[in-house]
Amino acid sequence: MCIAEGDIGRVGCPDPECVKANREAEEGEVARVVTEEELQRWRWLREKRLLEKDPTMMHCPMTFCQATVAKSKEENSEYERLRTCGSCGYSFCCLCRRTWHGAHTPCPIDSIEKLVADYVALPGDSPLRDAMERQYGKGVIAKLVAKYEEDRKNLAWINASTMACPGCQVNVEKSRGCNHMTCSKCQHHFCYRCGIELPASDPYEHFSTRGLRCYSKLFDYEP
Repeated sequence: MCIAEGDIGRVGCPDPECVKANREAEEGEVARVVTEEELQRWRWLREKRLLEKDPTMMHCPMTFCQATVAKSKEENSEYERLRTCGSCGYSFCCLCRRTWHGAHTPCPIDSIEKLVADYVALPGDSPLRDAMERQYGKGVIAKLVAKYEEDRKNLAWINASTMACPGCQVNVEKSRGCNHMTCSKCQHHFCYRCGIELPASDPYEHFSTRGLRCYSKLFDYEP
């Protein structure tokens, strides 16, 4: 059930001593009690958790590889975007995921974002818009603008419909239950109504103490 729900932090020996020590199961232990499909999901979730804990890590963009790639140890800020896969040797830019274009060459992502922002800011009947459509192709511009608008709507939805964990900043959407939340990523306790971090020793004090903002609102939903 934990593997299915993505809570691999609780996949471990149920012996009370192991539970107290918060010891997670090792691969050999997991393999003995779950199906091969579940084992593959457990491996994927474990790698996903590692990537989430370290935002500088990512997957190799080569479809035949997909190995985890860590940030280069090169301290020169000019090479901050450079990643080199230790498995297949592919060197790429961490932003555009394309072949490394050099430290002094503008990243295509930067150019595309500026292009779309400039296009959207122009009036609909602007001759400059027509010129950009002729230069880059009307279909290409339309696809870029559609993605730009979709990203804006997604960001607006995230800001309006989720609460960020105060510990790791991952966005959480609550569909039911009480307003006491426990982040599945970093295990921080927090209030879904106001976003404040709650003490693990007594997270419900926030809802039972008179004078506090969320007093008596454990199950109260505030959009």
